[in-house]
Amino acid sequence: MTGKQAGGGQYAQRLVALRNYDLERAKEMARRTVGMGGLTAATPSIGST
Repeated sequence: MTGKQAGGGQYAQRLVALRNYDLERAKEMARRTVGMGGLTAATPSIGST
């Protein structure tokens, strides 16, 4: 909807988004979240001192 109102195409919006978004960082965060990235997601410990 914003493309039609602002006069930009979806392809142009996708290019701008991909240029400004750190996709590799997002992939690494997703891998860590599911335990695939070598580093594991930190598990919060409840009630430990």
